[in-house]
Amino acid sequence: MSTSAPTTTLDIVIVNWNAGGHLARCLEAVANSTASHYTLTRVLVVDNASTDSSMQCPYFARPEFQALHCKSNIGFAAACNLGASKCNAEFVLFLNPDVYLSPTSVDAAMKFMLREDASQVAACGIQLTGLDGRVQRSCARIPNPINFFWHASGLTKVSPRLFLDITLDEWDHSSARNVPHVIGAFYLMRRIIFLEVGGFDERFFVYLEDLDLSARLGKSGWQIHYLTEAPSCHFGGGSSENVRAIALFYSLRSRLLYARKHFSTIGALFVFAATLLVEPLGRVFYALLIRRPQAIVECLIAYRHLSRSVLSCWWHSNERTKVSYAVLK
Repeated sequence: MSTSAPTTTLDIVIVNWNAGGHLARCLEAVANSTASHYTLTRVLVVDNASTDSSMQCPYFARPEFQALHCKSNIGFAAACNLGASKCNAEFVLFLNPDVYLSPTSVDAAMKFMLREDASQVAACGIQLTGLDGRVQRSCARIPNPINFFWHASGLTKVSPRLFLDITLDEWDHSSARNVPHVIGAFYLMRRIIFLEVGGFDERFFVYLEDLDLSARLGKSGWQIHYLTEAPSCHFGGGSSENVRAIALFYSLRSRLLYARKHFSTIGALFVFAATLLVEPLGRVFYALLIRRPQAIVECLIAYRHLSRSVLSCWWHSNERTKVSYAVLK
């Protein structure tokens, strides 16, 4: 008795920026993934003008593995949107190059999304573990200003149960459930819904663009699911580990953008004050405490860059920007 191929299609979008050997290993895992519940139509790697040799891997010789090369680094959100604009599958998976999929991870997530009782689920994430096998806290709440304050003050490190961070640290992530947000390292979406809500907001160069998307999905009445059936390894940090000061700047900038976009004027002012006045003092104190003077230098560099962006973060139009795709080589 013969069985027909699955009719549901999936495209995978991977944004690469100097990911080194992570990308080749990620693509190897994709190539070895089980596909019982979907047909993989393309794996699209959008390269943000990498300067390393990460794009020189043998998988691009296969027709389903494709590459888009940008002349400059257009940012993670814009690169995801660019990749999605080239897709036509029913589902699109946004996957980080430092995620090493288990053979059944994608298939398990697709199987769940195809269930009748998952018709209101717009996006799905999976359980992620570190290299040590420990389950990572990869789900988050939709934050309010006080969550950002606890984070900026460092009190979330003192007691994550008392001072709630954005990440759901108080939960062990051992069971499947609907959640407000799953991180963008593995973000499986129904493509039509991704298009309906407008994709990623490209004002977020990197960081919190996934949280912003989840917040908009929730406001539109859609659900997000966290699946534990087939965990995968997430290296974490990736290429940003090599540019800590710039990564910190973009993280802080994205927080200000998120606050201005989603909070009231008073709430946004509260987050701006916590980020600009409270957090740098806490970071310097903590760097002295752990005897890591380089962290002080990184903090000063990040805040120097941030000082040039504060006004634009506050006065930026509510109209979401789009990066011109003329950046392609």
